[in-house]
Amino acid sequence: MPKTKFVLNVLSAIMAIVAAILWIQSARARIPTDLVAGIGLDHIIIEDSEGRFELLATLSRSALLSGYAAYAAASAALLQAISLVIRG
Repeated sequence: MPKTKFVLNVLSAIMAIVAAILWIQSARARIPTDLVAGIGLDHIIIEDSEGRFELLATLSRSALLSGYAAYAAASAALLQAISLVIRG
């Protein structure tokens, strides 16, 4: 059983690192565009110090990455819980 607990702990750590990387990517997500800053029928263009980006597409990308990060974090927590329940 000690080997099983070790494997579960390693997998949990890997999933936690994956979650952290995905959440960082989510926070830094940008969908650049060449369109003029402003609001259109199907887009909102924001301009900041890093350039212009498509707001709705950026929010969608950020939400997708954040969702993946949540699954990775949930996997890490589940693996830790299983590790704690296993005797040994």
